[in-house]
Amino acid sequence: MKTIKLISIVVFLLLIMSCGGGNDKVKKTAEQFIDVFNKNDKAGINDLFPAIKTCENLSTKDIISSSGELTIEFNDKDSVYVVKLDETGKKRLILQEQSDGSYIVTESYNVFSLDTTSVNLGLKTGVPLTKLSDLEKSDLFNNDGDFIQYLCEKYPSAANGNLEREGGEYKWGRRFHDWFCEMHFGVRNNGKTTIEGEDYNVEMAIYENSTGKLKTTVTLNGVTLAPGERKDFSHEDDALYSIAYNKDLSWKVDFVLKNHTKADCLLKYSSFNGDEYDNFIKTIVR
Repeated sequence: MKTIKLISIVVFLLLIMSCGGGNDKVKKTAEQFIDVFNKNDKAGINDLFPAIKTCENLSTKDIISSSGELTIEFNDKDSVYVVKLDETGKKRLILQEQSDGSYIVTESYNVFSLDTTSVNLGLKTGVPLTKLSDLEKSDLFNNDGDFIQYLCEKYPSAANGNLEREGGEYKWGRRFHDWFCEMHFGVRNNGKTTIEGEDYNVEMAIYENSTGKLKTTVTLNGVTLAPGERKDFSHEDDALYSIAYNKDLSWKVDFVLKNHTKADCLLKYSSFNGDEYDNFIKTIVR
């Protein structure tokens, strides 16, 4: 009986010593991370937090305060250490031991700064930004990610600035000594926000109907349109006279927004209800 008690005491002491050693390594790694983070040392950050390498929408905008003692807790369930960087515990690092006995950061909360567009989009769509990890937020607002795609499908007109082609006609004939062909159509802003001409191009794809052959593509500069405003666009191409004469001409119109990501377009040209994130989560758990 005494032998069993002695063994139990030894095991208990070994566990204490093991945890103490782990805490020291975790603390040292966390302090190293804080140092490279505050210096914006990207190579050092990537070494200590490898998963952050691909997160282009996160930055080291705000430095981590190094005042006060770090609070370190061991999470038995996940076998990770949680390092709280502030009194509230909202800013924290998750560290995990590697096979060689070293520690790396595997997750962080409210440490990295999300880009302004993503933050504003998150606030308007009901995303609980402070509760999600930095990696989760980065993935959520990835331009090609599921959430952005969900929003694009819910608000499809935002991708083209709420612009819509209206009508379309073409004319042909003889002008002085040359044959001509003119195409005309309207563009209306169906949104609630003014769109600047410099923010988009109008792309025409012109076809010969009988063969389905693409004859040419044309890019026209956008014009500024207030909400509800309509402007006429036109293009002249004398080489299209023959198919215009045969009434065999048609064209498609696309609106290409310049220097805008999908998130930019959604934020600028959509009106949100604030429940988009909750509804998105429901589509995942089904």
